[in-house]
Amino acid sequence: MSIDGSPEFLDALLKAAIIEYLKGYEVDIADNYEESQQAFLDLFIPMWEAQKKLNEAVEMYYYGSIGNRSAMNASQFATNMMSILVPVFMRPRRFIQEMPEEAKDQLANQHVTHNLSERTGIPLPLLLPTNFDEFGAVAEIFDMIVSGPDGEPFLTQWATPAIMALQDEGMNLPEELAQLIALPDSFA
Repeated sequence: MSIDGSPEFLDALLKAAIIEYLKGYEVDIADNYEESQQAFLDLFIPMWEAQKKLNEAVEMYYYGSIGNRSAMNASQFATNMMSILVPVFMRPRRFIQEMPEEAKDQLANQHVTHNLSERTGIPLPLLLPTNFDEFGAVAEIFDMIVSGPDGEPFLTQWATPAIMALQDEGMNLPEELAQLIALPDSFA
């Protein structure tokens, strides 16, 4: 495989295309990010606070019960599931310890990013793998294309949706990127 077809080159090429597309939205991102985050918190936090209070009351009356513990089990299950949506800085310590590292803020960030997509019109697949600085500029993009077992390009979960979104937005992508998601002739 030539250096131009290396996973590293293709990853850099895709990230450059995403950065180029998002440059036109830096002001919109900066202006709408905090409001997108607040909209999520305004919607979710009252439900979280209510669930925490319910769980505390259920624990007070039913913890240690012998036999059918459906009230306790249901309350703890719902509380644990809801804690996945709570940003880490707001999450009680016990829930942080029970959460895998890669999932810590993922769902909360997805909600914020979806709100940002709705407010700016930027396709969600270009926002989800991207972190921004306070000015709305791209600070980091998750790995899009990595090296597979035999050194061939392997698309992470972020790559195909991002390539398709860029194509849908009319970006003229390098052929090397378009080929990564092209269907084989036998499927066409």
